[in-house]
Amino acid sequence: MNRKRIIICIVCMLPIWNGSSAQDPSLLAAIAELCGVSDSEDIPEDEMEKYMHYASHPLRINLASPARLLSSGILSRYQAASVADYRRSNGDVLSFAELSALDGFGEGFVRALAPFISLASGSVPGAAEDTLKHIKGTLQAKGGIRAGLGERGKPQATYGIKCVLEADSGWEAGLAARSGFTESPFPPASYGFSASVYPGRGAWKLIAGDFNARFGQGLLLWSGMVIDSYSSISSFYRRPGGLSPSYAWSGTSTHRGLAADFTAGHFTVSSFVSLKGLREEMQGQRNPGILCMPGLNLAWRWNHSIISCTSVWDRVSGVSASVDGRASAWGCDFFAEGVVKSMPARPVTRAAGGFVCPLGKGRSAFRAEWESRALLRSAAGYESRSFVLSADYRWQMEKDRHQTKVFVRKNLPISKNVSSDLRGTFRWRPYEADPVRVSVRGDVTWRGGPWLAAGRVEYLHCHKNGLLSYAEFGRQGEIWFFFLRGTWYSTGGWTDRIYCYERDAPGNFNVPACYGRGGGVSLYGGFTPLRGRGGRLLKTYARLWFRSPGMSVLNVTLRAGF
Repeated sequence: MNRKRIIICIVCMLPIWNGSSAQDPSLLAAIAELCGVSDSEDIPEDEMEKYMHYASHPLRINLASPARLLSSGILSRYQAASVADYRRSNGDVLSFAELSALDGFGEGFVRALAPFISLASGSVPGAAEDTLKHIKGTLQAKGGIRAGLGERGKPQATYGIKCVLEADSGWEAGLAARSGFTESPFPPASYGFSASVYPGRGAWKLIAGDFNARFGQGLLLWSGMVIDSYSSISSFYRRPGGLSPSYAWSGTSTHRGLAADFTAGHFTVSSFVSLKGLREEMQGQRNPGILCMPGLNLAWRWNHSIISCTSVWDRVSGVSASVDGRASAWGCDFFAEGVVKSMPARPVTRAAGGFVCPLGKGRSAFRAEWESRALLRSAAGYESRSFVLSADYRWQMEKDRHQTKVFVRKNLPISKNVSSDLRGTFRWRPYEADPVRVSVRGDVTWRGGPWLAAGRVEYLHCHKNGLLSYAEFGRQGEIWFFFLRGTWYSTGGWTDRIYCYERDAPGNFNVPACYGRGGGVSLYGGFTPLRGRGGRLLKTYARLWFRSPGMSVLNVTLRAGF
């Protein structure tokens, strides 16, 4: 009997409150802008989870406490303080134009931020709801089973579950757990949890569990998302958010322990104790021990500037400290950070700085980074509404390795409904056998009402040539949506891979690696059969993926929620 089988994957379904349209192109473009990446496909998973949550439950910036504004992770410490100061002096922010005039924002940033915040105000006539006591909740579940065609092996299963409850001011708590296809189903291979409270009318913030610590330009302390390429002006600098809770499924880069901060006037004091190894210990992994790393940050803000000092300690690296600052003047933003690490083998000194300033109808940026006897890096770029150009040079001193990278992107609107995007990347590494790598990509998109058609052709050259193309057709509606894509690729024996992001879950992408020659067909869709007073009451998503040769898999994913 022929044992070839088609494996159907069904994902367990549990409720999820969510009011945003899955895969809304404008929403993904806004998240990409805020994350400092050039394409929605490059958005890190934990950042996508955070912004998709706020897309369905916008942050009420007029009603949330200062500590709650800061812990959201979508505003920098300077921006959160700017909103709090404006509310004390002038009352609530009642329009996005008013918000864009606040120090630290700007029209472009507010345009991208708008889907994730709410200007609801208790001072508006007729606003009787006590939104400070408004409680929101999210409960999600995902899972599936997969196996290859014609294989006798056992099917593999995966699942994940997440629950978050929060109030605009007062408290929030969450738990997330998951296991992958190749991991043991129980206990979960990884899980995260966090609980936060905001006593003292929101001046205090206390966090227990998993949290992000993001200070300065990330030279000393930055957990979670790290963007290493300069494909947009927003990627030249970072917006430090301080301490914020984390409920991400993939929260392995976060800290686990206790954290707190306190704001009084123009001063903010943040302290934490990160217990390295506690996550592995709690998940039953073999761990040599728990390493305690306490940290402290002092920040002072005045006029159009902010400066802070950070110090951390652990028994392996000793004491490390940094000083960072940001200032705005003459329409320009200046940023810098200096770090000293007392490593036992060799002390390390690092520094980074740069600026972003207006230039014509766009923005220009420069950034330089230096590490003692190890690294020298500089980058410059220009960006307008339809054009991006950046150049990046890196020199690894100890190994005497040089790299030069140039990125260019141009948006070409063809008509009212048709747009195209061209981008190219040139990378030169003289120390490699194949020093030159070139990538050229063209995308064309047509939109007519809820209907969409798109295509891509990408050419890569390194040791040999590679080619990838796809065509996609779909519909993005309020009640139901689908996307059907056909992909073809060829690397001609090239040792590297070609990849093309595929829609996986609402707002997320996965990255199938394509070697050799082959193709694939994927179908992603969903519907909303019921609607409630507050938005969507029930939603279901499904994804089907078939690829040939080698990794021929049929995979179906379902989601439901209210």
